[in-house]
Amino acid sequence: MGRDDIYKYAKEHYNNFELIIHVVEKKYESPNDPNSKIIGKSILQDAGIELENLTTNEFRKNSLTNDRGEAVFLLDKNSNYKVSATKRNYFSKSVQTTTIGLATLDSILVRMHVEIELERIFPEKEIVINNIYYDLDKATLRPESQLTLDTLIEFFQENEHLTIEIGSHTDARGSNEYNQKLSQERAQSVVDYLISKKVNPAKIIAKGYGETKLVNKCADGVDCTEEEHQQNRRTTFRVVGEGVNLKSGE
Repeated sequence: MGRDDIYKYAKEHYNNFELIIHVVEKKYESPNDPNSKIIGKSILQDAGIELENLTTNEFRKNSLTNDRGEAVFLLDKNSNYKVSATKRNYFSKSVQTTTIGLATLDSILVRMHVEIELERIFPEKEIVINNIYYDLDKATLRPESQLTLDTLIEFFQENEHLTIEIGSHTDARGSNEYNQKLSQERAQSVVDYLISKKVNPAKIIAKGYGETKLVNKCADGVDCTEEEHQQNRRTTFRVVGEGVNLKSGE
């Protein structure tokens, strides 16, 4: 009463960070044939979502995607997050996102979108791990092969609920017995390397196939180019789990 009241105010950042996660899969022209034409993407309902704050190491939050293939979370400011998606008969996958640097005065709500594409596991489909090389007539992995395997470590760790078989294949040159022995040793070299990188040893096994699964005409006595022989010299993996044999989709 009878005096001036002096006030001061400042406009501050106040934001809610909303993360919308979309989980999808490839849509094939023939739904059960992964070799058919890809014609788009389909949503995945009831995919499990785990959210981990990597900045605070906060315990993961769990949710399922709805009938639109979505799950929604509120995030903390100035934090890095790991988002993991899982679904039965699919390979698990994770991505990272962040709220660091996203504060704004323009809106209270900051809406973020992340899409995770899960790969379905198809029966009787084999994956070739490219760029796996060995010393001539030996099972020793070359350094460039180790670099390739290093890029797959996270995949194997994310999917350690599956039992994965590493297969090694040779061309038809040489005796059946020699090729069988060499391929088993090479498959074991890959498994040993992955185990050395903390992949669960109970969930990964080695299998040498020798020349028993050629992918072309280059059997014993057939004249083939070096490129054709190389097609048969390959390292692969397939999934075996829950009492049934499966081979993975691409």
